[in-house]
Amino acid sequence: MRGNSNDTEKIRVKKYFAGHFLNKVFLVYLMITIFSSIALLYILSENLQTLKYNETLKMSNQILTTVSSFMRNKFDAEKSIFQRFIGTTEKWDEVTKALMRDAEAENIDGQEEVRQDFSKIAYSIDGQFSGIYAYSNENGKILQLGNNMNSSDYYYFETLTDSIQENKIPCRLVTSRGNHLNNMFSVFLIDVINHPKDYTKDIGLIGISFNARNIRQSCQEFDPYMKGQIYILDGNGKIVYDSKAEYLEEKIPFERLENKNTKFMLGDRIYNSIYNEHHEYYVVNLIPMEEIRQDVAILQESIFRIMIIVILLSLVLTFFSTRYFSARLRTIKLTIDQVKNGKLSGFHEEKQVRDEVGYIYRELIDMCATLEEYINKEYVYQLRQKEMELYALQAQINPHFLYNTLESIRMNLYVKGEKEASKMIYILSEMFRNIMKKGAVVSVREEIDYVNSYLELYRFRYGIRMKYEVEAEDVACSYATIKHILQPIIENALIHGIQDSGTASEPASILIKACQEGEDIIFTVEDDGCGITEARLTEIRSKLAGDDMFQESVGIYNVNNRLRIVYGENYRLQIESREGAGTRVTVRIIAMRKKELEDYVRGLNC
Repeated sequence: MRGNSNDTEKIRVKKYFAGHFLNKVFLVYLMITIFSSIALLYILSENLQTLKYNETLKMSNQILTTVSSFMRNKFDAEKSIFQRFIGTTEKWDEVTKALMRDAEAENIDGQEEVRQDFSKIAYSIDGQFSGIYAYSNENGKILQLGNNMNSSDYYYFETLTDSIQENKIPCRLVTSRGNHLNNMFSVFLIDVINHPKDYTKDIGLIGISFNARNIRQSCQEFDPYMKGQIYILDGNGKIVYDSKAEYLEEKIPFERLENKNTKFMLGDRIYNSIYNEHHEYYVVNLIPMEEIRQDVAILQESIFRIMIIVILLSLVLTFFSTRYFSARLRTIKLTIDQVKNGKLSGFHEEKQVRDEVGYIYRELIDMCATLEEYINKEYVYQLRQKEMELYALQAQINPHFLYNTLESIRMNLYVKGEKEASKMIYILSEMFRNIMKKGAVVSVREEIDYVNSYLELYRFRYGIRMKYEVEAEDVACSYATIKHILQPIIENALIHGIQDSGTASEPASILIKACQEGEDIIFTVEDDGCGITEARLTEIRSKLAGDDMFQESVGIYNVNNRLRIVYGENYRLQIESREGAGTRVTVRIIAMRKKELEDYVRGLNC
């Protein structure tokens, strides 16, 4: 049972992705995103160590340059202080005399004043110097020339006696570290004191000291970026300073430094060094590779987390965008299903989104509207045409018999002197001849002539209570129109507009105009009759604007439907009226020559 359940689940998942295009896109995007992220993580991991290695060396060079510059400035300051000491002739003479006296002799005449002056000179040049000592080669005497002294510094100068007696020249950079386990000791800068009269002869040494902590302070701005530890070595390879206060000389392969700036890797350590040839000291940065690897691991972890977040966000965004487009495609699918069932209008209005999906939906709706319009023009119109043909068959009479009968009546009336009645029969006969004439297209001139006949016939009825005027431009009369589009409108105006409004003194009037306006021909039928109430006008306009082709097809509605079928939905009757002030009806048709309109109507099966 469990196996069947798993198989069913697999089939369901397979159908879910197989039956939905956007689900397939989502799955492909998911796979591409995951594989791309894995590849990117691998490439970054491969390059991160190299980048971090180069970055570490760049920072190391800045630190070494800073420390070396600090030491060089100290040497320059020491030289300046020493020169200033010599410049104080009387006091310096007292110092040199004291160095050349016997050991039992007094130190310096006015020693306290000398200390004060020398301390001021040293402090004015470099405030970090804390001790000043002079050592005599003649008698091993140590003179304290500064105010800030401590026992460990003094003890260091005592140890120099043995070195001098063994003819060992001390380095210019030395330390009084001794057994200190931290960097609270002094670093000495040593210089030679010459005989005041014989500069080829040395009478002693002068040492100026500063605290080793000042070295650390010189580069503490780089602490967040520093890797490994910083060493300062003298010219013999002895460690003068160790930033971690370990002072394990076996860590430094001195023979590889080679009295120059160098960089090399030994085992799992990187050695980067700067050599000062003038003052003979090295500044070395020892960097364990493990520290670089730790930074790389931290970066890899951060990148991995960021990539996971980016992947999750992209998947969430893709999921919702897929659902969004899926819903829009589902709307298209539902619309297609409705079209299959025969529905061509009344679809859901989608927001106007300017993309491919929106374009497809809009084109589908437009296609359905065009198809419905075509059906209305072809199928519906043919049904109505069949109805009209059936009605014509039911009411059909022999036209020649009717013409002959009307002509006989006219002649009989004419013989009896009934000229007015005879003329009415003649007009009626001509109108009937026009009605029975085959073809749905006539010239505007023919339509105007038919209107004139119709109005003339009605004038016999109303007499002087009615007057009419027809204004037709010659250019408009050269075009064509479908038959009998004005007669129902005029009939409506006569019966409902002016029938009861004209008098002998103030006859009712009706004006018919035909003119060209751009690409259209405009007909207007205007009367000064009783007009139409607002409610009735709203009802008429609503029916004229409706899409029901089967509505009551008489009078103006018949004309309106014929205009829509032949000229399109934008061509309908326009009615303006005000109760008690008359009515104006406007008919707009496309300006086409008779042959052109006949071909067009024939294409519509009109």
